[in-house]
Amino acid sequence: MSNDQEKTSGGLTQQHTTLSLIQIFRKRPMEKSYQSLEMSVRNTGSKERIWESDRENKTDGELSLDQLKILTSKESKTENTQYYLQTWPEKNQVKITNFPHPYPQLASLYKEMIRYQRKDGVQLTANLYLPPGFAILSGPTIPIIGEGDEEANDRYVEQLVASAEAAVEEVVKRGVVRPDKIAVGGHSYGAFMTANLLAHAPHLFCCGTARSGAYNRTLTPFGFQDRTLWEATSTYVEMSPFMSANKIKKPILLIHGEQDNNSGTLTMQSDRFFNALKGHGALSRLVILPFESHGYSARESIMHV
Repeated sequence: MSNDQEKTSGGLTQQHTTLSLIQIFRKRPMEKSYQSLEMSVRNTGSKERIWESDRENKTDGELSLDQLKILTSKESKTENTQYYLQTWPEKNQVKITNFPHPYPQLASLYKEMIRYQRKDGVQLTANLYLPPGFAILSGPTIPIIGEGDEEANDRYVEQLVASAEAAVEEVVKRGVVRPDKIAVGGHSYGAFMTANLLAHAPHLFCCGTARSGAYNRTLTPFGFQDRTLWEATSTYVEMSPFMSANKIKKPILLIHGEQDNNSGTLTMQSDRFFNALKGHGALSRLVILPFESHGYSARESIMHV
C-alpha cells in the first residue's frame, strides 16, 4: 500500500507515509521456519512487526489491506482449523469460527513416524497409530530394488517378505502388538501384496483383508511391468498369489467393486482368486460392492469396509 507526494493548492508538497506489508519466513537457529507480518515505512526505513505465528501451529492467512485487518487460519495436530480476525494497530485477535473436531474420538490419538531396517540394510519407515486397544502401522515402505542389470521384480517375493518381517519385528520390539494377533491389509497393489504375504509369510500374520487387487498377473501380460509375460514368464508366475493359492491357510477377506474399471484389477481377479482359495480349502470370503468402481464412493460401501 503506497501513497506518493502530491501538490497542495498553495504549491507545497505533502509527504504521505508509504507502507509495505510483507509476509516473510524467518529462521532461527535450531528452529523451524515460521510466518510473520511486518509493516515498513519506506521514507523512514522503520519497521514494525504487527503479527507473528506462534510457530507451533500451521497458519495461513488472507490480508485485507484497506483497513489492515488480517484473516488467519490456525490448526494443530489435535485442533481443527479455526479462523481469526486480527486488527492493527490495536493488535486485537477475535476468533470468528468454532468448527468442531470432525473425529473427536481420535483427537488425542498417538501417532509416530517410526524408522527401522530390514535384514539387507535398507532403511524403512512407517506411521504408527495407537488408538485404544489397537496398533495400526500405516504406509510402511516396501521397496523392491534391483541391483546392476537385475530387474527389481526378479526378487519381489524375497524383498516383500523381508520388509514385512522388519515391520513386524519393530512393532513387536516396541511392545505394542501381540505377535499372534497381527493382521495385514491393503487396497489395489496393497491387496496384491497382502495375498502374497499370506502365501509366502504365513508366520507373520493371522489373517488378511485384500481390496480390489490383482492376483493373477498372467491376466495383465502387457501392462504389469517393463517386460511382457512372454519375456519374463517365471517372474509373472512367481509374483502371482493366484499361483500360490494352495499355500494360503490363514483367513482372507476379499473385497472388490462390482464395476471396477481399472484394467489391471478387473472384478474377475477376485472372483477367480476366491474360487482358487475355496478349491484348496482356505477360509475365505468374497464381498462384491454393488455399482462400485476401483475406488469406493457410496456411504454404505465406505462404512461397510
